[in-house]
Amino acid sequence: MPSSNDASPSDTQEATLPASLTMSVNREIPPQTVPIYCLTKLSSEDESAYRNEIEKDQELAWVQPEFKHWEQETNGTLDDMYHKWTETSADSPCHFAFFIDHESLANHSIIIAQPDAYTMLFSNDAQKGVHANFSAYIERRQLGADTTLNVSDGRYEGYLEDLIDDVLGKRGLTFGRVPAEAFRGIWCNLDIANMDMSELVDFHKSNLESVENPQWDQEAFMEKLEGVIRKYAEAEVGEDVS
Repeated sequence: MPSSNDASPSDTQEATLPASLTMSVNREIPPQTVPIYCLTKLSSEDESAYRNEIEKDQELAWVQPEFKHWEQETNGTLDDMYHKWTETSADSPCHFAFFIDHESLANHSIIIAQPDAYTMLFSNDAQKGVHANFSAYIERRQLGADTTLNVSDGRYEGYLEDLIDDVLGKRGLTFGRVPAEAFRGIWCNLDIANMDMSELVDFHKSNLESVENPQWDQEAFMEKLEGVIRKYAEAEVGEDVS
């Protein structure tokens, strides 16, 4: 990854790709159609202009966008994006998808959406949020001190790793806005797991944001977290006895 801040967009985009993907456009590669879900209505002029942005990357011309049009009169919301992601994610908690909204048309950007484990579980903000919610849960349930959650005791990540399947894609969704020109390269990197979404968003000097699942059952998650904490505590007692 280049460290220079004055590299051109084409240089930075190519630098994110593994050598196996920066191949000659003359080589025969079967086309790969990738859906882009619209959250706003596109005119034929809008779609043409957007395609022109994507076509600036000819190294990966075999990656072809397929626009899934928005039919409603009002623009879609973050909740609409989350619900569309859940419809297309099947059983994969790491599924990623591309979206464009009204802002995308104005600044030629694209939204990449995928649950990011670090952002949702292990970042400082996420830890504080889980800790605060669990503290309230303990108080509400009038539980004893043996269920205290200390995020600095080294066991916190272990607790959440046991529950990661209960969080990714179910608690909410993380997303970032990147240049439309980077669409093909980003799809390739994510498809072969060459880079994480957070790395790609950061590379393009953008920020990860999140949208909450309005139907997230936080109480059920806290009950599972309580069970995991007790399991760890019992295992430690067993080790002390032995």
